[in-house]
Amino acid sequence: MNIIINIGNIPTLLKSNENCYELCFKRSQRGIEVWTPEKYYSTLASAFSALLEMKIRASTATTLNELKSAIENARLELQALYSSECRIEEDIAR
Repeated sequence: MNIIINIGNIPTLLKSNENCYELCFKRSQRGIEVWTPEKYYSTLASAFSALLEMKIRASTATTLNELKSAIENARLELQALYSSECRIEEDIAR
């Protein structure tokens, strides 16, 4: 699984391997752009939660209504990128 999503103006890659999910950012190494893993997550839910939080923090919302709209748009974008059967739910345990 490889999902590329923009957080602010920064392209971000969420990819999976046999052990975990990696959140990667583009870096230039000797003039060549490569995806460098920055954060690791053990579950897809925790990786999506982190992506959602990053998208919300990068939003330019100034009112609660704008923030609510930014949260919903980010959730829908992640859901559409993964699949139509994937549901991203709010963590109500907090």
